Amino acid sequence: MDEHHGVARVAWTALYARPSRPDVAIDFEVHYLVQMLDGAQPRVFGWVSGDEQALLRQHGIALDSP
Repeated sequence: MDEHHGVARVAWTALYARPSRPDVAIDFEVHYLVQMLDGAQPRVFGWVSGDEQALLRQHGIALDSP
């Protein structure tokens, strides 16, 4: 992006244990927006991810809202 900002792409795996059903492992990626100012530790100021709700539904994990 520029000399003070970057993007970190991180791959995650979430494991869902479900009663009476096999466990489900779901791989997904998140892109973290990072600011790196002189002398300071890098700071995450935002992130971008895909449609996590759709991905969970695709794997049979319902997240119904009240």
